[in-house]
Amino acid sequence: MATRKSLRLAAAAAAPITAVAAAASRGVLLSVGFPIIKFTTTARSLTAKGWAENKTGYAPPAARMYKLKYDCSLEKMAASHARKCEYKHSSQDPRRRVGENIYKVWPPTTGKEVETAEHVS
Repeated sequence: MATRKSLRLAAAAAAPITAVAAAASRGVLLSVGFPIIKFTTTARSLTAKGWAENKTGYAPPAARMYKLKYDCSLEKMAASHARKCEYKHSSQDPRRRVGENIYKVWPPTTGKEVETAEHVS
């Protein structure tokens, strides 16, 4: 019989990574992009199923968590905005009602990008 922990590990191992190949073809660094995509997908999956641990045990399952779909045009807009080095949100119009999180790290390559992404998410 599967334990809750083994089910969580199985969910993490099965996290979809379809966006990684597309991102790699556009120059996204796989050593950073892959772990961030996997971490995000795993965290959302655990939360949706009620397997995310909190201070009292496990958080309740998500009631209406939307499935994410990778959008290459949004990635392109985000990369373009990031290259401007402006610490502010981009224009709302092109994003089509899509939210945006911004975070600044200095120096730009710390070698700890994945840990940083896990910390701020």
